[in-house]
Amino acid sequence: MNTVLYFLLSLVKNRLKQNPWSGELFVFVNKRKTLMKILYFEQTGYCLWFKRLEAGVFQLPDMNSEGD
Repeated sequence: MNTVLYFLLSLVKNRLKQNPWSGELFVFVNKRKTLMKILYFEQTGYCLWFKRLEAGVFQLPDMNSEGD
């Protein structure tokens, strides 16, 4: 579990150039869209949620379109 946490923290800091202690949710989805990991920091430590779909895929918003 620590390996996953440290890997995601590294992605947030080095790849996304974001502050993992900001309180924002960081969402990661695999290429097949069957596994989602959400990283969040609260006052007492990190929260890490996993969701693996048994059937179907996650429906994600189009990241290339402009938001309203």
